Amino acid sequence: GLVVLQVPPDVSLPEGLPPLQWPQPRQPLQRAVVLHAFHLELVEPILQRLQALLASEGGPIEATELFVTAPPQHLAALQKRLAALPITSQLWPCANHGRDLLPFLQLLPDLLARRCQLVLKLHTKRSPHVQSGVLTRVADGSAWRDGLLDGLLEPQAHAALQQQLAAAGEEPCLLAPQAFLWPVEVSMGPSAGHLMAVLAEQGLPLSALRGRRFPAGSMFACNHAALQWLQGLNLGPASFELEAGQTDGTLGHALERLLGLIVPG
Repeated sequence: GLVVLQVPPDVSLPEGLPPLQWPQPRQPLQRAVVLHAFHLELVEPILQRLQALLASEGGPIEATELFVTAPPQHLAALQKRLAALPITSQLWPCANHGRDLLPFLQLLPDLLARRCQLVLKLHTKRSPHVQSGVLTRVADGSAWRDGLLDGLLEPQAHAALQQQLAAAGEEPCLLAPQAFLWPVEVSMGPSAGHLMAVLAEQGLPLSALRGRRFPAGSMFACNHAALQWLQGLNLGPASFELEAGQTDGTLGHALERLLGLIVPG
């Protein structure tokens, strides 16, 4: 498939990877799959699941595009692999900043311009610090990642997500596998300061999150209205801390919990 390299002005490319231009005009897009590929060795199992989903649907491949954000050092390997996919891919080099969430936020203008009706947000989650317990509810980081991917990309589960998003109409709606929708109150503590600050910007108290569940692991499906809601938070690179191996308490962890505001029920 076609692979298009999109280069933000603040990112330097390795030699030999000139930007490519999009064919014009660009059309509205039914489904976007957004993958943050920080851990290159974990990309292949995700792409295999995506290919299996596409093969099971048998629909027009033009209805789906893949958006991959990745560190510049991964671009050459990714460009070669993405070219073997049956769908068009965009490859966006990005800095190691804001984990998987800031790169996703930086794609919002493009996703909104394409009027994407369904967006799948995925990433190469590793979480080596995770151990089985009351809060995590998973055996380890690999089980967490695989459970999320199965719940979003397994054909029957994905079809159910599509139906739920369609039923939401114009309301912001974000969905994740039920096993990974965790109560915000259970793990709010380290992120409370960030949560209160972002909620205050929206004119909301911290109590707005009472009884809400959030997509633990920040992989989810959402609709166009949810993208607009996220854009309205006005968060950018200056909002996020520099990376220092944090396992909780950052703006990214707070934003993950804030998503509970648009998870139904």
